[in-house]
Amino acid sequence: MPTRSPVVVPRPGPRPVASGLACALLAAFPLSAQATDLAMVRSSDLAQYRSLQQAFAASSGPSLDLNLGDPQVAGDLGGALQGATVVVAVGPGAAAAVKAARPAARVLYALVPNGAEADAAVIPTLASSARQLAVFKSAVPKLRHLGMLYGPTMSPAVLAEHVAAAAKAGLTLHTRQVRTREEAVEWARQLLQWVDGFWLVPDPTVVTNETYRIFVQAALAARVPLLGYSEGMARTGALVAVEASYAEMGRCAAQAAKRLRDGAPASPGPLEGRVFLNARVAGLIDLQLPPEVRETAAGVFE
Repeated sequence: MPTRSPVVVPRPGPRPVASGLACALLAAFPLSAQATDLAMVRSSDLAQYRSLQQAFAASSGPSLDLNLGDPQVAGDLGGALQGATVVVAVGPGAAAAVKAARPAARVLYALVPNGAEADAAVIPTLASSARQLAVFKSAVPKLRHLGMLYGPTMSPAVLAEHVAAAAKAGLTLHTRQVRTREEAVEWARQLLQWVDGFWLVPDPTVVTNETYRIFVQAALAARVPLLGYSEGMARTGALVAVEASYAEMGRCAAQAAKRLRDGAPASPGPLEGRVFLNARVAGLIDLQLPPEVRETAAGVFE
């Protein structure tokens, strides 16, 4: 993630008289609303957003939770955010609503599309590249050459991070930009003929339900392990997957919000993620998973 320059955030002075929704919130939650200058705005009441918010609240201490699924909140978001020093916007809807409300606060973004908030502090949604590759290399000790495909939407900064992480891990990363899913399938089949591992990264041009099934089949045929980024991938064909949970994102958001409130850079992340392994795939490609890797995994699919 890009590093923000230090921002001195002044402590709020006397708060203006609240009106509308703000008054209702102060009446309903007098202690939490008056004692905190941290606020979270969620796009809706989706389970993922709730999980992130609960972890945020547990780590941040008192904070104001605003759900845009509530018509009152959506109708007077600016009033509800009066006095907030730091606002965490969770999801694309919340990001847009907070921008429109223009609060006098520093804003963090979480669960927004990759690159959508390039000039702001964004909570990562993935385990760091370094962490993913360290786990993969531990599971596949002979790993030397790694293939990776990416589409036009990947930013140069993200690509540079992947390349640097591979170099630091002692791996040669072979990359190819593709512009269509058909190109992705074609190049995956070519790369799998001469790499030791294949790294799947979130990219709408490369990874879809259809292409993922093809990648798994081609990788098994070539006896090449896949590194994925979700538990579901490990269940369905990737040898290793490192997935960051919504709870970890919430804890990361709380730490970043508190740093911003105290006048320091947000510096969100990196995330560690949880490791998932597929022992069946290991057997199919004649790979023995090291005991220490199995012992530290959150899940092993036999």
